[in-house]
Amino acid sequence: FWGDHFVTRDASGAPVQMGTEAVSFTLALPKVGASKGKAPLIMYQHGNPGNAADQVPSQARSHLAAAGFAVIGFTSKFNRPFLNNPDAIAAQLQDVFTTLVTSKRLPETVALITNMEQLAFIRLIEALAGLDVLPIGAPDGTADLDSAAPLGFYGVSHGSHDGVGLLPFTDAIG
Repeated sequence: FWGDHFVTRDASGAPVQMGTEAVSFTLALPKVGASKGKAPLIMYQHGNPGNAADQVPSQARSHLAAAGFAVIGFTSKFNRPFLNNPDAIAAQLQDVFTTLVTSKRLPETVALITNMEQLAFIRLIEALAGLDVLPIGAPDGTADLDSAAPLGFYGVSHGSHDGVGLLPFTDAIG
């Protein structure tokens, strides 16, 4: 699905950026936050298979928005091929399994690339500090996100594993 399954590294073993990719994200703001002012933000990571467009609003509706949290997330690179082709999951799993067997290494596209994207995503989240879209259609001049509150992380299934892998690399999550 992605050509090389492993991260390009320099002589010291550090990852080397080889390009960029536009990745969409989903943000769900609580109605509670609109009346109270700023909402603390939870970074959400879905499991496999999964996607942010469906699961971020679902998680917000199920309990996080009622508690006053905004929820933000993106669809992991491992899952993006499935967005328009749900049948691709079998080929994807076979590709990962074949790579694992032939290289005796877990493809970094599964184990590491989501963490790299999450670190870049945290920088995007920080840039959203002044976002003002509520109330919808009549923003009130007050930022909707509480940028002073610690960023939370909530992962489900494989997304929780991604969170554990992310925490050693950032102090942005409180």
